[in-house]
Amino acid sequence: MTPISTATNTPGPPITVGSDPVFIAITPNSKTAYVATDGSVIPITIATNKAGPPITTQPAVFIAITPDGKTAYVANHGATATITPIATATNTASPPIPVGHLPLFIAITPVAVTRETHGPIVSDYRVATCVAYKGDPAKDGSTVVIAHCNGSPGQNWTIGSDETIRIDGDCLDTYHDETRNGAPVDLHRQRHPAMAGTQRRPRQP
Repeated sequence: MTPISTATNTPGPPITVGSDPVFIAITPNSKTAYVATDGSVIPITIATNKAGPPITTQPAVFIAITPDGKTAYVANHGATATITPIATATNTASPPIPVGHLPLFIAITPVAVTRETHGPIVSDYRVATCVAYKGDPAKDGSTVVIAHCNGSPGQNWTIGSDETIRIDGDCLDTYHDETRNGAPVDLHRQRHPAMAGTQRRPRQP
């Protein structure tokens, strides 16, 4: 296998990896490359371009690495069609998993990303106005108004990973689940799972 410097497009010294290398997969942290060969997987330390001891598999044709980088799954074409999981922390193979006839490809579902956003909700039309609550946030039905932006806690909203818009444990909610233009909004205690009236729908481009 030959590493190429992308800055100069010049090849480095070849790395010996065994017989018939057919595929390379790189861990998400860019520290290790795994090379599928005829009967083994070769780990390569990218910082030094040094090959480690071969990890015995059947003839390998494809490698997929989990998003957290902890496991490499190897598709094998051998006497029995299998997938071999490899723990990347130790480069040890687990028992092969029978999957049928001649596996060619592996797809891994992505990790669900959950994040929350905090801050004021500012009008596009009047940039000095923000969404604020009026009244006692501990009570259902507290009024929501448009007010001058002042950085107060009553204007510090949270957009949750469940697409609710919250403040002090309350959710911004459409009054009686109305859907018409100009429908009033108020606050209601957060519920699990979130109710339809409390979930935003991001504007489509």
